[in-house]
Amino acid sequence: MVWVSGKVSSERILLLLSGEEMRLAIRTVPTEDLETSHVVIFCGAVFQKPHHTVRQEVSNLPSEIYISFYHLGSPADQRRLWPASFITAVNGVETRDLDSFVKEVNKIEDNTDFALRTVTLNGVPEISPVLTVGPRKFVPSVPLASHK
Repeated sequence: MVWVSGKVSSERILLLLSGEEMRLAIRTVPTEDLETSHVVIFCGAVFQKPHHTVRQEVSNLPSEIYISFYHLGSPADQRRLWPASFITAVNGVETRDLDSFVKEVNKIEDNTDFALRTVTLNGVPEISPVLTVGPRKFVPSVPLASHK
């Protein structure tokens, strides 16, 4: 079954197995909304919507802000802001998507401490203090090149 704009549909296939025809309804998932189209780089970490593999691994996503990478030696690395975690709040303000995340981190003054509430891939909540460094604390949402 496929979830498309609030509607459920299914795909049917014909399978030939040992010379016999079998007709099956197969569940498929549209992936247009699951692929990475934008990333946010903040304090040396890369944030994005959870990609398809993460969505298969975690049945109930804590948020749409997934940490996919950090640079060694960055503030994110120094304060243990690990990849494969989700951001759920900035300084106690709920952030469930990249837009709300960018809005909240824009409020943080340079060279000040702040707290990110995170949830690990295994569902363990954590609070990670991070120190912003320098006048450019993040690069706003970066569109990625299309593969089409």
